[in-house]
This record gives sequence, structure tokens and C-alpha cells, in this order.
Amino acid sequence: MKGLTEEKLIKMNRYLGQRAKAVFRLRDATNLYDFISALRYAYGLCWRYKLTKMTELINDANANPDYVKKCIDAGILKPWNDTYWFDKAKAESLQQYILEKSN
Repeated sequence: MKGLTEEKLIKMNRYLGQRAKAVFRLRDATNLYDFISALRYAYGLCWRYKLTKMTELINDANANPDYVKKCIDAGILKPWNDTYWFDKAKAESLQQYILEKSN
């Protein structure tokens, strides 16, 4: 019984660490490219654990509202069922465009 509790604690600690990393990355993104990368990480976390919604992570991070709006306008984030739906293909496309424009 003790091993099962320790295993649950380890999993919960792993989740909390990854959640904190997602919030940190969303909050500290210094440009749109980095913000989209942070959204990818956050989306993976939401998908893996199904404990957190994208809206919670974005709100907890106090994410730059300008970046959020740009992602909504570009179709990367779409309001859906009390959270955001994340379009990975559009995210990749926009990131590629940003890279090409910066070079």
C-alpha cells in the first residue's frame, strides 16, 4: 500500500512541475514565436493529464493578452467548451512564417 501512495505522489509532483513550467513559459514569452512554443507545451500538458484547461494555464500565467489575441485571430487558439482548442498545424505554419520573416 505504501508503494502505491509514493507512486501517486511522484506522479502528482511531476504534473505540478510540468504545470509550473507551462505557466512560467507562457508568462515569460518575450515574442510571439516563444509564446506559440509555450502554447505547444501547455497543450501537451493538457492533453496528457486532462486535469488542466488551456484557459486556466493562460490565466494563471497572466499571459500577454496581445499574444493571446494574435493567436485567436490567427486561428491557433479557438474558444471551445470553456477552454481553448489548439490548432497545431496553424501554430507550425505561423512559427515558420515568423522564422522566415526574421531571417
